[in-house]
Amino acid sequence: MQVLTDRDALSGPTVVTIGNFDGVHLGHQALIQRALAVAQQQRQKMLVVTFDPHPASVLRGPLEHYLITPGALKLHYLDQTGVKWVRLLRFTPEFAQIPAETFLDRILAERLQASAVVVGYNFSFGRGGLGNVALLEEWGHRRRVEIVISPPYRDPGGAAVSSSAIREFIRQGALGQAQALLGHPFAVEGTIMHGDRRGRELQAPTLNLLWPLEQVAPPFGVYAGLATIADNAPRRAVCNFGVRPTFGESSPRLEVHLLDVELGEHYGEFLHLDLLHFMREERKFATPAELVSQIQRDIDESRRLLQDVELHSGSDTGTEQP
Repeated sequence: MQVLTDRDALSGPTVVTIGNFDGVHLGHQALIQRALAVAQQQRQKMLVVTFDPHPASVLRGPLEHYLITPGALKLHYLDQTGVKWVRLLRFTPEFAQIPAETFLDRILAERLQASAVVVGYNFSFGRGGLGNVALLEEWGHRRRVEIVISPPYRDPGGAAVSSSAIREFIRQGALGQAQALLGHPFAVEGTIMHGDRRGRELQAPTLNLLWPLEQVAPPFGVYAGLATIADNAPRRAVCNFGVRPTFGESSPRLEVHLLDVELGEHYGEFLHLDLLHFMREERKFATPAELVSQIQRDIDESRRLLQDVELHSGSDTGTEQP
């Protein structure tokens, strides 16, 4: 997948789908597949257009514990949909003031050369979000641009799949329900940092991450999941997310223990962690010995939960010319 910026020129018309795509959930994936089908019919390239940073961070101020898939994580899941080209539009206070009609003419028609636009039923755009699908369809008729409006993608209960619903499941620790709507695990990524090496004393050495401030967070507690370091194969893992109250600390951290793997030195390396199961809440123990006993029970339980999870490497990425 190739990520395009304003410095990259486009050649020829495109089929465009545009949105925030936070989570790259099943609804987003259905929209992308619809756009890919239109592009195949028209024999044109399909372009996913999204914003950097998320518009909410510009319109409402810095985001804390909000995004499901910040930055690179969103691109990771877009890549898995089979998309070949993604265009990042820089969202600034000035960009937010572009009138809806100007957005259509200057961005979609001139800059992106859209011959077809595929969007969700609730798509809005332009200053104050005043542009809607009715305006888009009227513009498309005048400009002879095909407009495809995708209906809501619904879960088995009939509710529209949405990023906001997924955020709430994550905040509640309902990771299975979140994953059912995402179509992939809820994940966190970051650079492995130095810890206090206490895990070695507790017979469970860990890899340590700071939770990204802008990413939605589950409750403090113990989780089972899959950890991938750099480009290596995923490994089964148990992790604690929280403040380590037994030792009187207060700074949240994610501590990841790899199961049945000799843990080497990985400081400064990149870690991708899929959180699959919420096991228990974080709690304070009377003594470190009690904590050691609980950690061993957590390790055994995580092995049980993950015993049937298939380990596989991430999808390969390729580059093609736009």
